[in-house]
Amino acid sequence: MPIWGPDPTPIDKQHIRRLEKRIHTFFKKKPGGPFAETDANGITTHGFKFTRKIPDSWADVAVEAIEALRSALDQCGYAVAVRAGVAAPKNAYFPFADTPAELDANVKGRCKDLPPEISSLFRSFDSQERGNYPLWALNKLCNANKHRLLMPVGISSGNAGVNRMKMAGSSSGGVRVFTPTFDREKKQIVLAKIDAGSHFEYDVNLSFFVAFDDFNGVKGGPAFGILDAIAGEVDRVLRATEAECRRIGLI
Repeated sequence: MPIWGPDPTPIDKQHIRRLEKRIHTFFKKKPGGPFAETDANGITTHGFKFTRKIPDSWADVAVEAIEALRSALDQCGYAVAVRAGVAAPKNAYFPFADTPAELDANVKGRCKDLPPEISSLFRSFDSQERGNYPLWALNKLCNANKHRLLMPVGISSGNAGVNRMKMAGSSSGGVRVFTPTFDREKKQIVLAKIDAGSHFEYDVNLSFFVAFDDFNGVKGGPAFGILDAIAGEVDRVLRATEAECRRIGLI
């Protein structure tokens, strides 16, 4: 067992799995359906529209997981400093930065109360953007606006997703098919736009995953994959720190 208390990673994984279960239940209840809307210019938009509000609790659970993971790293540093004899550590943080030079500076300043072996270990995880991306992203996501943190994304399920598609353009227009992208304001995913006089028939299966929105430089992507990657890196830091503490005699 780590010296700072029970291993937090299973708790964080529970947050992630709880989010996964809630999202699965939401989509299972069919929160929307296909739509076709024609504007004043005769252009018809085809896609999928959500009729049920995406629960704020999704973001709440994601934020709980992110904050718990970030807290685990700082609690780890604090506990190590206390174990090393510092009564009230003020600079025993796990360091984050945007560049290697900034990371070096943060290690010198924010890790001053840690044994040099632990400071060096923390630096070796290279928690900057071009180094350890999951750890860097963890720090950035902690500063996110939680109400813009998550969004649903529609994707066709590989080659089997398109069962049938037939299109024919007129001399004055045509058919434009789009990569499915979620429009947050309209709560819809547009598949195609059809000009007046054109024809479009389709039978497409859509599956959905939930993604982090792009924020503060962090690239959007599947929430479960990102959270699992972050949790794995945090677990790696905790286990390596425990092993190093044993090696240098703090345990």
